[in-house]
Amino acid sequence: MGRKPRVEFYGAIYHVIQRGNNRNYIFREDRHKMKFMEILMEVKKDSDFRLLAYVVMDNHYHLIIQTMNERLSKIMHRVNNRYSKYYNAVENRTGVNFGERYFSKLVKEKSYLLKLVYYIHHNPTKAKIVENTSDYLYSSDRDYRENNDHEVSIHNILNLISTDRHTAITKYCELMDGFEPMEEVEIEIKKMFEAYVAIQYQGKSLDDILLEVCPDNRTYLMIKNRSKAPQLTRYKINYIKLGYREHYNFEEIGKNINLTGSAVQKMLMRRDPQWLNQSTALQSLE
Repeated sequence: MGRKPRVEFYGAIYHVIQRGNNRNYIFREDRHKMKFMEILMEVKKDSDFRLLAYVVMDNHYHLIIQTMNERLSKIMHRVNNRYSKYYNAVENRTGVNFGERYFSKLVKEKSYLLKLVYYIHHNPTKAKIVENTSDYLYSSDRDYRENNDHEVSIHNILNLISTDRHTAITKYCELMDGFEPMEEVEIEIKKMFEAYVAIQYQGKSLDDILLEVCPDNRTYLMIKNRSKAPQLTRYKINYIKLGYREHYNFEEIGKNINLTGSAVQKMLMRRDPQWLNQSTALQSLE
């Protein structure tokens, strides 16, 4: 059930899609969208990547990211992990908010980038939330219109239009306000979502699950390196439960963190025997 590693290299540009668990509306309120944008910018300051465009909708978001000296998986883990902690705290809840693995597609052609930005910025207009892209507060459209290059690397896209910044912005606004059909991009995005659904059906890798439950990379590495520190037990338990829910067996789950299958079951028996008995009983009926 393992997955092939993502293709990543210095300067690579990716279109990233992430939806809420079970398509939940985890960005429904304005404060949630604003907090996600704040977290995204905080992670950007601490990580080596460029943000070329974004939009935050009620139950998903799109990003265009150019990776430099940072792996895309690490960037996404930081963003999603921080937002999940925030959302659970303010909503007084527990559980996984991004239960589905984010989907990313390598953008190989620069000519496709402008069309992709058009598609992303027009998400709110296609959803009939606003009439114009400039009316939506939770996308990078305003950064382009206002020549704000501090948080979003607008030059990557605008230079595709014209090397003269004033001309580039003028033509960008004309393009966004023209509502020209972008059938090529819409077809491509549809294919991406189909692939995204297929990936979700296949399930997450065990390393993805472990990254999901760990509060930081240090905890993840400690568990992978066989640390027996008591404070790690709860993260191991959560990892085991989520792995089992994704239909991995105890041997596979244990091997990924250097434990035997019997050791995994003993850990569960000590910490949550009721869950172990119920889960194994249910799986035997499937």
